[in-house]
Parts: sequence; C-alpha cells; structure tokens
Amino acid sequence: MKYIFGPVPSRRLGISLGVDIIPAKTCSLNCVYCECGLTTNLSLERKSFFPYKEIINELETFLNNNPRPDYITFSGSGEPTLNSDIGEIALYIKGKGIPSVLLTNGTLLYRDDVFEDIKSIDLIIPSLDAGDEETFKKINHPHKALKFNKYIEGLKRLNSLKKRVWLEIFIVKGINDSKTLLSRIKNITSTLNVEKIQLNTVDRPPALKGCTGVSIKVLEDIKHWWDDKRVEVIYPYKKRKDYKAFKEHIADFILETLKRRPMTVNDISNITGLHTEELFKYIEILKAEGTITPYIKDRGIFYKKRRGHELY
Repeated sequence: MKYIFGPVPSRRLGISLGVDIIPAKTCSLNCVYCECGLTTNLSLERKSFFPYKEIINELETFLNNNPRPDYITFSGSGEPTLNSDIGEIALYIKGKGIPSVLLTNGTLLYRDDVFEDIKSIDLIIPSLDAGDEETFKKINHPHKALKFNKYIEGLKRLNSLKKRVWLEIFIVKGINDSKTLLSRIKNITSTLNVEKIQLNTVDRPPALKGCTGVSIKVLEDIKHWWDDKRVEVIYPYKKRKDYKAFKEHIADFILETLKRRPMTVNDISNITGLHTEELFKYIEILKAEGTITPYIKDRGIFYKKRRGHELY
C-alpha cells in the first residue's frame, strides 16, 4: 500500500485507518516541533499529487478484505488539504458509511475551495499554536503569503459547518507557554465552536534542534488555569501495554536494526514497509523505556540503541 497505513490504535480515535495523500514533506507551515522534520516544499498550491483512482483502489482493497475501522483519517507526511482530490476521496469514504477525520494545520480553511472539499468529513481536528502574528511566525514558520488573520478567519468558518471539531494546541517551552501568550490563544478559542481543546507538547524529536516540550505537569496546570470544560491533555504512549496493537516482533526488529547502525524513522520505514505514523508509536515506547535514544544530524533525527547506559 502506497497511500494508506494501519489501522493504528489511537487514544483519540480508536482503530483508525490512515490515508496519506501528500508527498513528504509538503506543507503550508514549517513548524519547529514537527516530528516529520523540516518542510522541504513550503507551499500554498493545491495539486492532485497522486492518481486519484490509485488511492480509491487501495481503500477499496483494504475495506473489502479487513474489519471495518472506527475512522478513516487524513494524516501523514504533510498538510492534507493541499491535495485537490481530498473532497472526492472524502465523498468516497462517506459512501462507505465510515466516519472520516481530517488532521489539519487549519491554515487553508479560509479558502472557499478547501472549505467546500471538507464538508463531507465528519470530524475535523485543526491546530492553533499562537494567538498573534509574531508567535505564529516564531512557532509555525508559515509560507510568506499566509497571514495570521486569514488563518483565524478559516477556523471561525468551521462554526457554520455544524461539524464535530477538536482543536489541538502544541505547547513549546519558551515560545508559547507564557500566561500572556496562552491568554491570547484562549481568547481566540472563546470564539470557536469546538467540542474539545486538546493540549499537546513536544514528545517526539522535533524538526528544530533545541525545541523542547513542557512537562505533563505543566500541561495539567495549563488545563486547570484555562478553566474550560472543553480542555483536555493528550498523554503520549509510554508503556507497551497501553498500545493495544504493540507487536513484540516489530519492536525486536527495530532494536536489532538500530543495534547495527543508527537510523531515521524514514530509514526504518523503508526497511519494514511500515508507515512512519505507525513506527512513531514504537519509537515513543522504546524511547520511554530507555532502550533507544534520538540525536540530530544533518540528514534528520537518528535513533541509536542503548546497552545499559552506553550507546552503540
């Protein structure tokens, strides 16, 4: 499969089948915390990146031969709304009677063509990491033609859709974690008709060296300060038993591979055939166990296996 991956058990979405319809790493933002690395194609141009029928054929093959997933989720290597076929793919999924989800940075929702394309999607999860233009540029590094006020205008348009919307906010230490900056984000969320406001932070190695997350304790303190029943903290996987699809043989293969030489997640993906979104679940757990450790080099974020306290 070239365009679909999983199904992946998700804390938020149950059993989710992923659809990745964007070339890595094509996006309208170059976020400092992005787990997929730096954006190599910073763009606002919508295209039909892949043959539409090939994506539909993969979905058809999977759905005809596997148990029905809880959701089919547009996510993966870039910003899904940059693919001009997303509306047609969403209509196909709707015809199958399976709820669809869009994980999006939300920056293109102000556009009429994008807004029309997402109307058949059941759950929309956009992000908002800043409450002003300056912070937007600092944390999200947007395309030069993308303005903060248009971004917020697009998020507010979702109010008219009467759709389920969950808003994700990434908190980065020293960039958007002060009460002043959080208050600006909070003021914007008061104008948005969203079901949930989900607080997240940097847990996987980020695109920019030196970018760090805040502790879970800080996220919980922010939730308490926010004083809004819609706010919740997203907790990362830390134990094998928490991830219901955890397969010991995959974890063992990753460790044996990293024992021979350090690799990026993309390197491991090329060897195993697993999508990076699936692999990150294993990486999170192995890192939490202390069996692997990340470090940044010119080609990206590499992982090494530990032996005791020594790397090799």
